Amino acid sequence: MRKALSKHRDVARISFGRVPTGPQMALLIEWLFTLLQPLGSLTGAIAYIGDVAGLYVGPSASRRASASPPPPAEDIPPEQIVEMFRGYMESLPAERFPRTLASLDLIFDFNPEDRFEFALDLMISGMEKYAARASKRGTARK
Repeated sequence: MRKALSKHRDVARISFGRVPTGPQMALLIEWLFTLLQPLGSLTGAIAYIGDVAGLYVGPSASRRASASPPPPAEDIPPEQIVEMFRGYMESLPAERFPRTLASLDLIFDFNPEDRFEFALDLMISGMEKYAARASKRGTARK
């Protein structure tokens, strides 16, 4: 889904704020249930994770297609905005922000693939944890 939307950035943007419908969406939803149903009786949770994933994938694809953050109201190149923000972060007092300053290279590592995969891993791990907890209590959303 992300690869397709990344190739057509405006399609991803059109989807913002709209409820997706149609045969392709029905196929995607069915695939999602088929993929996640083995985790247990989590019909409601699977429906929710589909929504969460959809809300994440579209904007991520749009941003990936643009290869940079959205332009600001002023006519400043995105790279300059990132440099300005990093400069501000570097000026923070070390005694108050030691962890932030030590992590600046990671904070400003804009590898969209790594960030996207990280977020998907969080969603999947969260579903696994939810399934295990709900199974123990017998409280899965049905």
